[in-house]
Amino acid sequence: VKWSHQATNCRHLRTCLSLQHKSFMNQSDNFVSSHKMTEPLRVRDIDNTSIGEGAPRRGGVVLWAVASGVSMWQMAKLASLVLETVQIAPTGPVVRVATLGSAVLGLLLGYCPGGRLIYGRPLRRLNLELGQTGNSSTLSSLWRHIKSKQIKISLGSMALVAAMMWLKQQQKLPSPLLPLASFFGCFTMACHTTAAYTQAKPSHLTPVNPWLADPVANEEVLKTATTDQSSPVGVLVLNLGTPVSPAPQHVGAFLTEFLRDRRVVEIVPWVWHNVLDWLIVPLRKHSSGRLYQRLYDDTGSTDESPLLMYSRQFAAGVADNLDSAHYKVAIGMRYGEPSIASAIAELKASGCSRLLVFPQYPQYSGTTTASIYDDVFDQLKKYRFVPAIRIVPPFFDHAAYVKALVTVTSEYIKDMPAFDKVLVSFHGIPERYHMHGDPYPWHCEATAQGLADGMGWSSDQWKLTYQSVFGKDPWLLPATDETCVALAEQGCKRIAIVCPGFLVDCLETLDENGRENTHAFVEAGGEECVVIPCLNADPAWCQGAAQIIQQETTGWVGSA
Repeated sequence: VKWSHQATNCRHLRTCLSLQHKSFMNQSDNFVSSHKMTEPLRVRDIDNTSIGEGAPRRGGVVLWAVASGVSMWQMAKLASLVLETVQIAPTGPVVRVATLGSAVLGLLLGYCPGGRLIYGRPLRRLNLELGQTGNSSTLSSLWRHIKSKQIKISLGSMALVAAMMWLKQQQKLPSPLLPLASFFGCFTMACHTTAAYTQAKPSHLTPVNPWLADPVANEEVLKTATTDQSSPVGVLVLNLGTPVSPAPQHVGAFLTEFLRDRRVVEIVPWVWHNVLDWLIVPLRKHSSGRLYQRLYDDTGSTDESPLLMYSRQFAAGVADNLDSAHYKVAIGMRYGEPSIASAIAELKASGCSRLLVFPQYPQYSGTTTASIYDDVFDQLKKYRFVPAIRIVPPFFDHAAYVKALVTVTSEYIKDMPAFDKVLVSFHGIPERYHMHGDPYPWHCEATAQGLADGMGWSSDQWKLTYQSVFGKDPWLLPATDETCVALAEQGCKRIAIVCPGFLVDCLETLDENGRENTHAFVEAGGEECVVIPCLNADPAWCQGAAQIIQQETTGWVGSA
């Protein structure tokens, strides 16, 4: 019987616990449903009008402006009395230094934490309350401020300052207390001034926010940023850059930004920057400006350089080979415009929560590829929400890239007579960069060999060279310009130059090779130097690049 009673009691207890659990769960569900946000919650920018807008704010401005004015008058009177005493006091220098130091300390502490915590933030909350009611007039706002605790603190502090002034006038304030009087007077004045200023400009109390916010339209995207494959992938097509125009000031700005990059010039900054700013750029901006002007004239361009023009065409061609619902393409330049920052902002505005960085450098080099990485990461550090990132690795031997090189090269020279030699020319770098770990020449060799194999060239039909030497350091050899002259002197009459490392035609391909190195070859005894165009926006390359993009976004957008 006893065990039966105990079993019955256990059943009753279990039933009660079950009912209590159900009741708790119902209350929890009700709480969640009542607090569920049906509209996105966003922090409103707190500017000069969003807190206590209009009449509610004017009352506080008037009251605290008066309080600030009274404090300033009191402090001026107190300061004159203190200075008179300090000048005739036996311990004048000591008291003078202590009084001045106390005044400065009072001003600093009167702003923060005094003015901001004692007056600014509580009054800001009061203004928010007044602004939410929506029916407060200037007089009612003024009355609410008068009834606040802050006005009582203010009146008490001003009364204490007035008492100090009276004691000083009656010669009853000892000299050792002068620094204390100076501190308190300056503290009170700073508090009241801060209160008045924060009433006039409430955004002054807004915490500093260094992070860039995503567009409002991205809120739905951000909710499922890591799982939803319906949002597009942003493709950042990034290249080195070009001056805005051939004008010397634009070329100078471009050269300064370019040559200040530690990845490009590895010299102690304080030494190099002075040489660059005072010697190199003032001279080079004019000579380089003439080269860019000649490039514009030769290509018939009036508003943008060939590099930027072909980059835009390439981006459009790649976008045509990708599903527009899944990919958005934007171009950015490491130096100049459009910047990488603007390209990232463009893709974020398009709703992209995942980014694929596509540097237009098939062969890796710290001077180019790594510099692109640096700037991308620097720009993304400015955002509160940093998207998922993938980077296209160096594609110097990728089948799609090599196939596009072979297609464009063979198509261009198919109706031309055979060449005595083909120079496969890449942009050079200082030799010591490679000695310190830069794999660039190895990648160039692999690309050149892949192109030669695809074209069916034997080893004596082509030669790898490096161009665009800058400075006095030993650079990678052999040099393209010296090789052109040497081939002419050896009896070669017809040569061709192909530049696989440059994906779009630019100053180095069109002017340096197309004009200067061609002229050097002919002057040395050659007859014809053919410069084969870069991949630019050729359909074969646009298709190949789209294939690379699809492979690198596997798992983000279906399968490649």
